[in-house]
Amino acid sequence: MSLPDFSLPVFFANENAALLQEAIAKVETPNGVSIRVVEFETDLQAITDLPMNRFVDTIHPAYGMTSSDCSDELTLIATRNEAPIGHISASFELMGQSQTNLDLWVSGVFVASGERRKGIATALGKAMIQTAEAWRRQVAHTRGMNALGE
Repeated sequence: MSLPDFSLPVFFANENAALLQEAIAKVETPNGVSIRVVEFETDLQAITDLPMNRFVDTIHPAYGMTSSDCSDELTLIATRNEAPIGHISASFELMGQSQTNLDLWVSGVFVASGERRKGIATALGKAMIQTAEAWRRQVAHTRGMNALGE
């Protein structure tokens, strides 16, 4: 009988494309808005150039963004007509004895000033939660555990 593998799992967006697509597809988005994984080289400049509200926005629009090959980090992009209008960035950490409890830390959220109060940040947050939970369940499953890590 072999023992379960309890080595620390690492999340890479570019290695979990199917999981990401399935998780994002479960989230209802505002009309005309799509959510996808960051294409860092092109999205960084587009997000940086998004309009900000003077005296309201206190951080740089691209704060927290990471590329899809960073370990345990993820940036999702909201688009309208394929143009980036916002993002959410977060890091994942599996915790607990079974390493199937998940700590999700959001490091940055930004939506262009003209796109706010339309549910875009909410949709981005839900997509991030769906993705994190799908990955946590995948880790538990590959270790022969149920969704509770038992």
